[in-house]
Amino acid sequence: MLITKPYIHEKFFVLNGDDLFSQKDLRKISRHAHCDLVEFRENASAFGVMETKGDLVINVIEKPPYQISGLVNTGMCCFSPDVFEILETLQPSPRGEYELTDAMKILAQQQKFHYEQVSGYWIPVGYPWHILEATKRSCAKRKRKF
Repeated sequence: MLITKPYIHEKFFVLNGDDLFSQKDLRKISRHAHCDLVEFRENASAFGVMETKGDLVINVIEKPPYQISGLVNTGMCCFSPDVFEILETLQPSPRGEYELTDAMKILAQQQKFHYEQVSGYWIPVGYPWHILEATKRSCAKRKRKF
């Protein structure tokens, strides 16, 4: 993401490329300088989980072994360009990458990181067999027959 810094001068969005999101939720998170779209999941162990207080994220735990809050990171975020200052201070993770979730943790510590819950839709499409389900759900949301 740091490679984009010279080109970004105002608030921007980061979205997982293999998920579908509603325009409604994109508008919701854009109300904040830094915001993550979350959804409740009974089993959140496969996701980044948000610990919250009020309307703020206070911590981000990646793939916790136990249930914390159930509010999972959907992969749709909004950031102001000042997030680049945080990203530049990060050390590479054990995977050798600069992790966006590490920047999110710092924003949470600074009490600058909001969250909004999905009110439109979030359709993960991580595997080829999810495409049919995503198509069905997307068509159903638009009230079209499949």
